Amino acid sequence: LDVRCVGMVSSGAGFYSDDAGNSTAQPLTWSRQTGDVRLRGRLAFVIDPASGGVSGLPALDMPADVGRRELVAQCSVAIGGGAYDVGHALAAVPLTVVIRDSVCWVPWPASAARRPVVRRWRNVSSAQSKSSCLEECRKQQDCGVAAFSKQTKACSVETSGGDAGDDGTRPPGDELVRLEGCSEESTCVNITAPGAYLVSGTFCPKAPPSSAPRPAKHQLYTRGGVNAQGQFVMGNVDGALFGPHCPNGTWAIMHVNDTDYQNTNTMEAELHGHRVACMSGRSPSNGDVVQEAFKGVAQADIAFAARETSDQDRYFANSAPENPVEATVSLMPQRCPAPARKMGMTFGTVSDAAFYSLDPCECFGREYAGVAPVASASD
Repeated sequence: LDVRCVGMVSSGAGFYSDDAGNSTAQPLTWSRQTGDVRLRGRLAFVIDPASGGVSGLPALDMPADVGRRELVAQCSVAIGGGAYDVGHALAAVPLTVVIRDSVCWVPWPASAARRPVVRRWRNVSSAQSKSSCLEECRKQQDCGVAAFSKQTKACSVETSGGDAGDDGTRPPGDELVRLEGCSEESTCVNITAPGAYLVSGTFCPKAPPSSAPRPAKHQLYTRGGVNAQGQFVMGNVDGALFGPHCPNGTWAIMHVNDTDYQNTNTMEAELHGHRVACMSGRSPSNGDVVQEAFKGVAQADIAFAARETSDQDRYFANSAPENPVEATVSLMPQRCPAPARKMGMTFGTVSDAAFYSLDPCECFGREYAGVAPVASASD
């Protein structure tokens, strides 16, 4: 074989971008001996020189400034070797390989209103850039939040590791929340639409059928509600979603219906509930708003169906908003189960703030399900 590849790393600050933060083409090298395809000396994947099979575990260093970093490699694969070097070249077969990081960094503005949380911040003097600060957080298994101040070049991470002398106060800059195992198949998205309570909330990926032979092009997302009228399903109008009357490429938000159906062979879905709204990027360049959310935070426009705005007193603040409604779409961490008691582990209590490190809206054990500020209706 003879292989030539070029890669594009998703835009953002870093050495894969130009000074303006725009992605630039990165050459990849392929070895005829080992089949390794490398980016700046680091293994991306392997194209077997004999069979042409693609495999390998990436060992790339491409930290995201925010969101999730990905590498899209475009390769041309042709039968080569000695005959290729002296004879006529055969037609090359195009090959596209997409490698996505399993960690996402979600912006959390420092000015965001939230309940006070007791955290232990550790100052990292060796991290002089945002990428090195995030890398330091990734090294700590229990690090969930990192913050970097551009003015002071100070890095702070939320972790229980390190020496007591490294303890610091909450940094003034915006925080980045670490989402481990970040993927379309497992990560929820949060829609924030001020003044439009109907669609605000967390939408989580619907578990695909166990017999599905291949993943769908886009995930179906669901959101629970206190009653059937508040339960929604959201899908992308991509040619494999039938029922919604929304423009192609937008996300349709529909009421859940008992007759909703998904074909386990083709992964095509039929939604039979009433249409709630159509959601699209605020500008044509935004494209798929859910994919944009994986790059940080996406700005969206939500156009409600007339059937929904007629019930304005129940779901909208003050009065029915003008269509479309401006909204923000961001990633949300996965829900975690109640912790089990284990030897050697210390659990927080509502009476001892020194051990308490979770926001009231995060995980609580069964013993505290009915203790303020947690109530049975909190979920």
